[in-house]
Amino acid sequence: MIRPALLACIALGILAPAASAQTVDTLDRRLDRLEKEVRAVQRKVFPGADSDFFEPEITPPADSNGGFGVPAVTPSTIVTDRIEALEAQVQSLTGQMEETSFKLRRMEEALARFEGDTKLRLQALEGGGLASGDIAADGAAGGDTALAAYEAAYALYTEQDFAGAQAAFASFLDTNAEHERASNAGYWLGRSLLAQDQPVQAVQAFLNNYQDRREGSRAPDSLLWVGKALMRIDPPRTAQACQAYDRLEREYDGKLSDEVASGVVAARLEADCS
Repeated sequence: MIRPALLACIALGILAPAASAQTVDTLDRRLDRLEKEVRAVQRKVFPGADSDFFEPEITPPADSNGGFGVPAVTPSTIVTDRIEALEAQVQSLTGQMEETSFKLRRMEEALARFEGDTKLRLQALEGGGLASGDIAADGAAGGDTALAAYEAAYALYTEQDFAGAQAAFASFLDTNAEHERASNAGYWLGRSLLAQDQPVQAVQAFLNNYQDRREGSRAPDSLLWVGKALMRIDPPRTAQACQAYDRLEREYDGKLSDEVASGVVAARLEADCS
């Protein structure tokens, strides 16, 4: 007859492994759920599940036998290894997300700089007829305070502060009448006045620039815009405008840039010059 104490020991021996197996099974299900959540995060962060971007899905280590059919690792060891693998993968995903965010910020900054540069260039082109000498290369002003003053005046024009540009160009010409940018300054002074709907004053500015600096880089442009400004007066001075175009073609025959030459053709059509 089996004693009660012996029966209790046998029962504990049978139930203990069952309870342990149940605990491990519960942990195993929780880990499976956690792994699925991590894989969901992977798909969210890296659409397409390309193995080049993140590690493959986690799989539990294969059981290995230490001999005589006895497992070399315990269930708790397997659970611990899987938890550590999950933690490592979460850290890796976090690092990749931070790196991606950093790259996005750099791209946004570069895009903002590009948009700013493009806007400045487009503003300059809106003025029309820009020659290479209108905008100096980076750092060209150096210690030349006169050149710096010219560039500051031109910047006001590109920003459409025409009154400020007018004053700045006039000031530049007062003290730098012989400067290499004086012809440019005289031309943009006339454009600044015309942009403020002051055609009579603009005609005078263009005419002065042409007469004072006939060999200047902007002398032909100034004579062309003498005619254009005359056409802006109410009523338009058509005859005088055509005279300006005639003089331009006669005095600078064979020396006109393509831009000025095409501008004369269009201006003559507008004024209906014979």
